[in-house]
Amino acid sequence: MRSHDDDHRYESVSAGETAVLQSLEDVRPLTCFLTEKDRAGLAAQLKSLAGCRDGIFPQLTRYLEAKLADALPLAEGAVPEDLATGGSRVVYALDDTRHPEDRILVQSDEDFVVGLTLPTTSLLGAALLGGVAGQQVPYLTAEGDLRYAELR
Repeated sequence: MRSHDDDHRYESVSAGETAVLQSLEDVRPLTCFLTEKDRAGLAAQLKSLAGCRDGIFPQLTRYLEAKLADALPLAEGAVPEDLATGGSRVVYALDDTRHPEDRILVQSDEDFVVGLTLPTTSLLGAALLGGVAGQQVPYLTAEGDLRYAELR
């Protein structure tokens, strides 16, 4: 497996494939639709990361900046049924697996219940937020890899 010392790059591995180095810029725009509440939640998360320079935090900061820059605005009253928003139930499969999982997206870590909810403050939760059914959503892993989840 190849490696790269530029922290602007991410390793992307699909199930059964060899590793391919891929830049965050290669998967942009991070197409999503954010309600004002969801946008505010991601912006608050981004603000809380200010000054964090260790581990996954620099990559997460760039990911959230890209997501907020690329997101299309959506009025609270115009939320499509298949849009992943705070409080909605999402069904997703990670890395081309055939075993979908479902969770309720929650805005706060305080509302986290193992096996039932997925906080939008988590790497996966932040990535799924604003996606629509059928979309392949790039997400960061704790190791800094860029992988894909499919919303169903």
